[in-house]
Amino acid sequence: MSTVEQAPPPNAGLCARCQHVRTVVSARGSVFVLCGRSREDPRYARYPRLPVTRCEGFEAGPPPTGEAGSAD
Repeated sequence: MSTVEQAPPPNAGLCARCQHVRTVVSARGSVFVLCGRSREDPRYARYPRLPVTRCEGFEAGPPPTGEAGSAD
């Protein structure tokens, strides 16, 4: 599996908007959501069960590209 610069799936809940999220794509094309906080804090699951609806470590990240409100 490799970490790529890809937006998390919309069904990821809070993770889809968190600055600590990383998207991992398997060789078969499956997409996984990796929590960056899990590297330093064992309270956070490495690959959380989705959708995440509550998370103490959530910090809003930049808005995903292609969202409404862009200058088109």
